[in-house]
Amino acid sequence: MDRIGKENNDRFIKDVKLKDPSAAAAMSCLLPGLGQILNGQILKGITFLGTLLFIVIFGVILAVFSGWKSAILLLLFGLPIIWFYGIWDAYAYAKKHNEKISVLWRLSRLMVLLETVSMNCARPARIVAVWHSMQNSGGCL
Repeated sequence: MDRIGKENNDRFIKDVKLKDPSAAAAMSCLLPGLGQILNGQILKGITFLGTLLFIVIFGVILAVFSGWKSAILLLLFGLPIIWFYGIWDAYAYAKKHNEKISVLWRLSRLMVLLETVSMNCARPARIVAVWHSMQNSGGCL
């Protein structure tokens, strides 16, 4: 049973996909929304891209009908706000996702330990050995 618990825990670890916060931020630096798409937030990424496109199109319309001053103000203030918020959002989401996975990973390791403890109550040396092997295998617990 101890082996089955370890196999389930190892399968959980292999199935988990960690996000790279710096890669998400870098993609959002290239184009707002790409970092969100990289993080798996497809709809949010498309929303960022659509907002960027809307601001550019609206800026062109303002330039044609209202003059360049209005368009330049919109582009100078609208684009950086969307761009920097997109970078921050992609980075923060990836970091928060990894923290949640870390907590779940630690809980799964604890479950394996508790299962081992319940099965090996009369063998404290075995419990200590399992604990040390769990610490050395992942470094998180």
